[in-house]
Amino acid sequence: MRNRYVCKTCGGLCDAGELRGEECLECRQAAEERADSKERTKKMLGRSLQEQEDGQLVMCYGN
Repeated sequence: MRNRYVCKTCGGLCDAGELRGEECLECRQAAEERADSKERTKKMLGRSLQEQEDGQLVMCYGN
């Protein structure tokens, strides 16, 4: 009987070589993209607008 390799995240049948930590390649890539997006969002929220003496608004990074 053949072993079945199932991704714990999506439940899809995968090749044994694709699974790492019981997750398939597509699920690992999606998780990495979500983490990158979350980090970009966090950086964007850390910015604030400040007005210069000439009245121009500029983006300033928070600490």
